[in-house]
Amino acid sequence: MGYLSCWRVELTALILLLLGGCASVPIVPVRFDQEAKRFLPPTEGAGIYVLRSKDIIGSSVLFSIQLDDQLAGRVAPGTYLYGPIPPGRHTLTATGGLPPKVASLAFSAELGSLHFFKVGPGWAGLTLQHLSEEEGKGQLAEAQPSGENLLAPWVRIP
Repeated sequence: MGYLSCWRVELTALILLLLGGCASVPIVPVRFDQEAKRFLPPTEGAGIYVLRSKDIIGSSVLFSIQLDDQLAGRVAPGTYLYGPIPPGRHTLTATGGLPPKVASLAFSAELGSLHFFKVGPGWAGLTLQHLSEEEGKGQLAEAQPSGENLLAPWVRIP
């Protein structure tokens, strides 16, 4: 097979991979989305939102989210996790892709605060950003809550 033929095969495989299936998670009832998007911090702790960007690259892979080495849930493109967390120092970790890529951020949560994070694929792995409250609220407007959310005790995961 010549160089040009190999290049076409590789390009076709890449296109099929990118356009192949999209990862999905169960969607939760609308009332949870409405409650989470009221953006009211928990009275006895802080609130955390983890948004997965709607990127085409990596859309066939779910990202696992851990908070302090405990599984918090999984996000598909255009979905988010929300839940209460205790005040104090925390580490948020995102894992996904083949081979698995990892991104982590440490942050401090104060009583009554809200924290917004965005995870997405990057050229060298995953990106995990701590967003401002204004950015986070704006980017969550079109997102749907993930049905695989262990942060929110009122969301049932199948």
